[in-house]
Amino acid sequence: MKILVLGYGSYNGYLFNSCIDVALELKNKLSTSGNTVYVKILRVSLSDVHNFFSNELGNIQPDIIIGLGMYPGARVPILEAAAINIASYRIPDADHKIYPYKRLFNDEPLIRTPIFDPVHVIEECRKINHDITVGLSTGTYLCNALAYHIYRWSWKTGRLGVFFHVPMISDSLMKNNMLGQGNYPFVSLHDVVRPILCVLDRLSSFEKQGPHK
Repeated sequence: MKILVLGYGSYNGYLFNSCIDVALELKNKLSTSGNTVYVKILRVSLSDVHNFFSNELGNIQPDIIIGLGMYPGARVPILEAAAINIASYRIPDADHKIYPYKRLFNDEPLIRTPIFDPVHVIEECRKINHDITVGLSTGTYLCNALAYHIYRWSWKTGRLGVFFHVPMISDSLMKNNMLGQGNYPFVSLHDVVRPILCVLDRLSSFEKQGPHK
């Protein structure tokens, strides 16, 4: 199986982005099962997201896409249940662009969701003591843009796409000599990756659907 893990690099004064550590650890864990795992770290840029899905994704043709975004206030991984077809932000992205209000796609649904029931999957993992939750917290910045692109791709191809918000990782803080600084909660890399792997395991029986509009 071809698995693509997408995440963002550091931005807006952050010295690190936990997405990178989570993406690399997922690659390590998932590659041992005979999968081919690709990791792509994007700049925090709306044009980068658009360009990747328009021009680079076809070269990989993954069976599944896993999207990651860092949510500094989170205490557990969050499987995002929906994304909105709007970019609306006044904090400049990596291209120094702001978008007070912009449609990501014309003539597309306002909301995109996974093609599986995220609540059912999360509840299955919580039954076996994985600390993970489901959310509606993609916002309208770049995490939302990535999630919308993933869910749009998933509905159009019938292939599996999922987006997780991840907390700050203690491993990332230690590597940057920042452990104990600031007021953000942090979680170990193990405690973030383990529940994400549970979600993927629960979805492993997912059969490819026909294309959707």
